[in-house]
Amino acid sequence: MTDTVPKLLIATDGSDYSQNAILQGLELAILMDANVYILYVIDKKAYVPPILKTSIPLGSKWDIMEETLRQEGNEAIQYAKKVAEDKGVDIEACC
Repeated sequence: MTDTVPKLLIATDGSDYSQNAILQGLELAILMDANVYILYVIDKKAYVPPILKTSIPLGSKWDIMEETLRQEGNEAIQYAKKVAEDKGVDIEACC
C-alpha cells in the first residue's frame, strides 16, 4: 500500500449553502489531513438558450453577465481563502 495524501475538492457558488460546505469541508480536511482544492466554475451553457431556428445575439449583455459571474466567483474564492487561512488550512483555489 502506498502512502497517499487524501485530496478534497470543494465546489462553491458563493451561496450560503456553499459557504457552509466550505466550513464543513475544511473541518473534514483537517481531520483527514487532506490537500484541499476549492473551485468555482461558470457554466456558460446554462445561460445560452436552446438551439433555435433564428439566432439571438447576446452581444454585450453576455459580457456584462459573464463579468458579474466572474466577480461573484472571485468573491466566493476569497471567502474560502479567508476561512481556510483562519483555520490554518492550506488550499489551492481556482475559478
